[in-house]
Amino acid sequence: MYIINYIIMLMLIVLFNSCNQPEPINNATGYIPYTQYLDGNIRSFDIINDSLFVASEEYGVVLYRIMEDNGRIYLDSLNSTNVVGNPVTLDIAPKSRSLIVLDDYNHTYIGKLDRISSLSGVTCDDYQRKSTFIDYSDKPIELITPFRHKPTQNEVDTLAWDTSFLHRISFAEATYDFGFYSGDCSDTLYKYINYQIEDVFYNNEKLFLVNPEEDYYSIITLDYDTTSLSFPPLELYGFSDYDPIPESTDTLVNLITVEFDSDQENISFDNVKMFGSAGSFLDSEIEFKLYNDCGYCDIYLVQGECPPQDCEWIDGLCDLPSNENILCIENIDLDVGSLDISMVNQESVSGFDITFSGVNITSFFGGVSEERLFNISLTPKIILDGKPLTVKSNEDYMFVGLDDYQGCYIKLLDSNNDNISNLNIASGYDIQDIQLSSDYIALSSGYGGLLIYKWDEELPTLEFLLSNIYAYKTLMYDDLNMIVGTKNGLHIYEIER
Repeated sequence: MYIINYIIMLMLIVLFNSCNQPEPINNATGYIPYTQYLDGNIRSFDIINDSLFVASEEYGVVLYRIMEDNGRIYLDSLNSTNVVGNPVTLDIAPKSRSLIVLDDYNHTYIGKLDRISSLSGVTCDDYQRKSTFIDYSDKPIELITPFRHKPTQNEVDTLAWDTSFLHRISFAEATYDFGFYSGDCSDTLYKYINYQIEDVFYNNEKLFLVNPEEDYYSIITLDYDTTSLSFPPLELYGFSDYDPIPESTDTLVNLITVEFDSDQENISFDNVKMFGSAGSFLDSEIEFKLYNDCGYCDIYLVQGECPPQDCEWIDGLCDLPSNENILCIENIDLDVGSLDISMVNQESVSGFDITFSGVNITSFFGGVSEERLFNISLTPKIILDGKPLTVKSNEDYMFVGLDDYQGCYIKLLDSNNDNISNLNIASGYDIQDIQLSSDYIALSSGYGGLLIYKWDEELPTLEFLLSNIYAYKTLMYDDLNMIVGTKNGLHIYEIER
């Protein structure tokens, strides 16, 4: 058996090398010369130091050394393995020197960078999605992996059908120290999230969930507690049945008090929605008006006082019955750290949704009975007009790749991960992958090609775009060299000097 495996590996290396002799070529437009390595789909790659690991659907995981000659880079092939089969995603965890690969059959593999022929499969469940990771230098890496649950699996928990679970996978330290990964998938972080969750990403002690809700497009951000080594509970939405308030009622029966940190200076209310009643599920969004202490506002912003151009003072509005559906935010006390939310509804309402920004909620209470408690999500999230496909972040910004030609949404974050400014770039493109460097934003748009933006906090500027290739992943290696995974091999472009 050993001799047979040796012969197979030798034949693979010979075939790999024969298909790997690069030739400089010009693209169809003649503007950017490039060198092609490998053939077929190259969906992902990653770099550590001078080593480039490539996910090739034809050759498996391929390892190169990056060489340089007069500012131009080229690749020297070192090794390859077909243990994974058809790899579609590939990531390097630099602290632990781990390699994480997802294959075309939705199975995750992990191993040490210097032992790529000994990658171990994570066998917790089928239908895995791309993982993110919490990387450590002094203990085993942890994976955070979505698992899809199909009805055909006939699970006893029928609520799990057509949903995803998010697992935190740990590895036994005794075997990990010898380069072997024995995964424990018993830690289920979150259940019953959207089957079509698109991506997960961990950075700077924040976990980003991309499209985790079925009812609307969103990005949810969860802070990692480095003391307890845990994430907070995930509340996607809340709902209950609220009957119409009788016209003869003199007081509001649906009331909740929210308490928050008193050192907050600015609070805004985003994604304010009221939903029609539909039993146990959220149904249609119904029209309503939102009032605060200053009256009816189009801009839901609370500061020391309401801007007069946004609100017209209506004294005691929240204490009066109305012939409209109303959410009222009143008794705002920034010194104490509290506010009240009231609801007047003229028709059956299943619930409402308010996302608070600029505020750290510490507790909430209210309602007139156990059946009429308000449900408030403590989970920070962004509601988007289009479907998010991927997310990346640095210390100050979040970058969201959107479907349906909506480009890349850039969100400026403050210390509480709240929105204080945002902008869109690459409108007219589906953004499937985002790669960040200190000077560039590299966007891959599939059949739309690729776009390179020069990073500027005021307004990123488009450096160039390439539209005659299918781009899976794009990385600006430096000012002169760009690496692109395409449907037709791995391309290294030499940028004009």
